[in-house]
Amino acid sequence: MKMWLSSLLVVGSLTMAPLSAQAFTDVNARYQEAVDYMVSEGYTNGINATQFGVDAPMKRLDAAVILAKVLGAESKGASVPFTDVPADRAWAVKALVDAGVTQGKTATRFGSNDAITRAEMTRLLRLTFNVAESDRPIPFTDVSPRFVKDVSALYELNVAAGKTSTRFGAEETLKRGEFALFLHKLVQVDEDFENGEDWTDAPEVESIT
Repeated sequence: MKMWLSSLLVVGSLTMAPLSAQAFTDVNARYQEAVDYMVSEGYTNGINATQFGVDAPMKRLDAAVILAKVLGAESKGASVPFTDVPADRAWAVKALVDAGVTQGKTATRFGSNDAITRAEMTRLLRLTFNVAESDRPIPFTDVSPRFVKDVSALYELNVAAGKTSTRFGAEETLKRGEFALFLHKLVQVDEDFENGEDWTDAPEVESIT
């Protein structure tokens, strides 16, 4: 598969962000490295001072802010036609729309508080990191034709695994902890790709459930 991954721009840490995932009582060893990365890069913080919200649903607006920071977008004034996007986060939504990563649910509604599904997550990450679509077959029977090339691309990179050997959990709500795991793994792929490593024989990763 021919693939091009965009370079990441480092974004400063958020004000008052915890120094590490250890500050969150709901982050266990499985999530710690990924959450540490998210917090240290300033991509996101916890849902409160003591919880990252590992099992909380990932909302579209929250994902937009994180991915806009990954793209290096600046948090300066911007406007969007979506009435459900707060003015202080319009910059993030505009950055993703302009980059072709996402669009509104309608002409006037972004769906800010809508939860993202696992299938939608593969599309957002694939486009943010500029990963090419993949036509390789996948073993999952629950992925719709709309997202099959996105899931295949991340599955091929060993970034996205299924809930079981035949079920991706495509329409299940994506959790914040899952999002951190997927994003962190794709960042690692990006770094290794830039270092010239061949991902054809990349190692299997633990199923992200």
